Amino acid sequence: MTKEEIIKRYKGKSIGEIEAEISANRNNSAEAQQKMVYGLCALKYSGRWKENPVYKTSSFETYLMGMWSIRSGTFRDWEHAYLHFPEEAKRYGTGVVAKARRECGAVKEKRVLSEINALQKERKQPITRQAIDKVIEKYTPPKAEKQSKPDAAWWEMKYNEEAKAHHDEIKAHNETKQELKEAREQIERLKATVLELQPWRDVKEVLRPLFGNA
Repeated sequence: MTKEEIIKRYKGKSIGEIEAEISANRNNSAEAQQKMVYGLCALKYSGRWKENPVYKTSSFETYLMGMWSIRSGTFRDWEHAYLHFPEEAKRYGTGVVAKARRECGAVKEKRVLSEINALQKERKQPITRQAIDKVIEKYTPPKAEKQSKPDAAWWEMKYNEEAKAHHDEIKAHNETKQELKEAREQIERLKATVLELQPWRDVKEVLRPLFGNA
């Protein structure tokens, strides 16, 4: 079911009717859980949770936790499962769909669930969780080897490197400050000299007609 179809399905119902339906379907039945999730999705996609006066200015995540005590991460798992793999979510549980995506990645998720479906068809009894986990493990990328924690000597070396770098930065900063100070002092001396010579230039301009360009 698409987002548009979900919104359309609940379009003619009031917020009270939608919330009553969500509440009625809030149990362990997969079919009922699916309907509950679709109801919540309808409110999320349309922004209609804000029609509830208590949550008029709240985010959907706040509404989820405050109204239904559902964490946003849990709801995202349900939402993804029932929108993209509704049959698998009802047959094996939303946790299996979420684990397939989390452990194997979005690209391999469909392949993992297809293989689980194929195994289920071969058996008369419901597939065991062990068999499901075995398929998931088959497509799970190998985890990088855990690196050992740095020892005291490593931290001491890093400290000395940072301390030296910091010292060099301070030294360079102080040298730059000193150069700027000396430059400013030189500018002030030049300004004073120019002001001191200004009167002599004025006298020279007055005497220029008497002595020519000498």
